[in-house]
Amino acid sequence: MADRRVEALPSEESLPSTSAHLQRETGAATPSHNDAAIGIAHEETSLPPDSNTSSSEHRPNHSFGWIQTEMRQKGPMEALLMNPAEVVCRHVNGSIGEEAALNVDTIRGNNVVLAEQLELANSQLNRALCARMELQEELNNLRRQHECTLRDYEETMMERSTVLEENNRLAEERDRLRDSVRHLSNTLHNMINSKTEHQIQQLQSKLEHTRRLLQLNMEETACANSRREEARQEMGRMRLVCDALEKERDEALFQLSNLDERDEEPMFDCWETHAIQIALPSPSTNLGVMLGGGKGDEMFSSGMPIFVRDLVPGCPFDGHLKPLDYILYVNDIDVSSMDQRSVVDILSNSCNLKMVVKRRSAGCRITEFAFNDITDLGAEFEDGVYISKLDENGSGAESGLTAGVRIIHVNGIPVYDVMHTRALIDG
Repeated sequence: MADRRVEALPSEESLPSTSAHLQRETGAATPSHNDAAIGIAHEETSLPPDSNTSSSEHRPNHSFGWIQTEMRQKGPMEALLMNPAEVVCRHVNGSIGEEAALNVDTIRGNNVVLAEQLELANSQLNRALCARMELQEELNNLRRQHECTLRDYEETMMERSTVLEENNRLAEERDRLRDSVRHLSNTLHNMINSKTEHQIQQLQSKLEHTRRLLQLNMEETACANSRREEARQEMGRMRLVCDALEKERDEALFQLSNLDERDEEPMFDCWETHAIQIALPSPSTNLGVMLGGGKGDEMFSSGMPIFVRDLVPGCPFDGHLKPLDYILYVNDIDVSSMDQRSVVDILSNSCNLKMVVKRRSAGCRITEFAFNDITDLGAEFEDGVYISKLDENGSGAESGLTAGVRIIHVNGIPVYDVMHTRALIDG
């Protein structure tokens, strides 16, 4: 190829004309180079700022501009499209080919830098996407927390509305009681000169009772908020108690299913109920009666009802009440579960008393014996089974058995308790 290239070289005389011819041909092709160079320059300017900066570091500092450099970079790539005369001209002008090769290397270096920047941009994009996903997850968590907060707020507002309704109800009841007190006070004031002393005393007792109720209502209103908090804590404890009770219930039902017990009505009732009416001359605190039992009595922890402990001879209740009588009602008020002080207040503030008491019957008479020393009574005790009641049409009554008879043997077998006796009789 070297020999062929040498033979193709023109003579010195023909070289200027050939150069001029090449200049004319290259001049005609120059607009296409400029257009391509300008297009490449526009494409390069559309890159990110980092890529322009990195590519500018590799540019040589010549006096010609960017467009001329791009034209020289495009020269070697378009050499294949030139005619043989242009190829011969480029080989003759070796400096131009070296400069084009240098520009090609510069473009390749710029391409490598751009590829690295593209990879860096992709990695940054991936990190940005990951960060966006994390932020989206945090946003979802915040939304869920917001929804939970809204639900808690709604529950708190519902509870607040319940407390407000309760306070309003207590306030209305307090207002009604105040109106009742004012009405009773006005009625009492109007009836002082026209009614009897007995009626005035009744109104005074009602007024006092209403005032006590009003005081209790005001105390309940003051304790409403504290009771609500205690009730909430009690609910938590009750849940635990309910679980334990359910277990006990299941165990009791299981045991009950294995037992063969029969419900029996009581054999006899050793208590009698009496209605007593007592007219007192005037209300008095000295009633001459001592009470026992009731709410708050430390001697009876099982909750024994109010009963008459003792009576002073000659008191207004002497002849009407007896020791150990249970007081059930006073003026149609159930006092069996009240404390002694409340019952005494009711008895002291009334003139006409209507009482319902429970007293042991004559068949179950209780006799009291007094001893100076009970360490040595000289008596022996033993368990036994006694007949408490008999059916008049039964075979036991026809055979001569009566209430109070002790059963010692059944079919020659000694008996000591009710269950053993029933098992022997049924067997």
